[in-house]
Amino acid sequence: MKKLLHILILMIFISCSNNIEQKANNIETRSTPEIDEKYIQKIDTAKIGRYSKELKEWLDYYRQYSIRLSDFEFVNEMNLPDISATVDTFDLAKDIYEPFYKYSPDNSIVLDLTSYNLILERNNKNEYFSSPGEVDSEVSIKDLKRKKWQRLLFVGSLYVIEDGFWINNKQLLIVGQFDNEYQTKVKSFICFVDMEKNIIQTFENKHWISMRCDYLEKVRYPDIKKAE
Repeated sequence: MKKLLHILILMIFISCSNNIEQKANNIETRSTPEIDEKYIQKIDTAKIGRYSKELKEWLDYYRQYSIRLSDFEFVNEMNLPDISATVDTFDLAKDIYEPFYKYSPDNSIVLDLTSYNLILERNNKNEYFSSPGEVDSEVSIKDLKRKKWQRLLFVGSLYVIEDGFWINNKQLLIVGQFDNEYQTKVKSFICFVDMEKNIIQTFENKHWISMRCDYLEKVRYPDIKKAE
């Protein structure tokens, strides 16, 4: 009888232990963060290595500084700024910045990398002169069909916006450089913009270089002279 009682007690103890262990496993399973597969897929769609063709002009210039597309790493993803305005009309014929706008493949959207960042003037010989604009930098678009202006990117004084390249009518790339906090070295960045998904993804080069480059003067604005 005592032997039977000992067996029953042992079985009850084993059963309780199993239940406790199972509950612990359940708690551990619930507390493990789940990976958002949609988020991973969203990042994968913007692997910068796919856009060597669109970035060719920029990459060709920076080859002298050993900057390669394979050295860029994903940093973050954010929604596009919620800053826009409706415009009655865009009079591009009288817009001094128009020659420096970049049009989407279907010519319906204008990418503006210039008007916020440079103050332009033109003399009687039709020569352009510039003086510095705001210390910050802005990239925006003008949607000619919807008559809408929208900000895409706004960065502080340590950043320089160098260029932008359309991928298609809804996606584009913005490139530039930024200083470290001591302004002794610079690093290149690429922003992937998807206006349909309302996102901007930033990629940064893994390596710093020791000098700010003259891409703007040599490639982007070779015909603009600095005002004296």
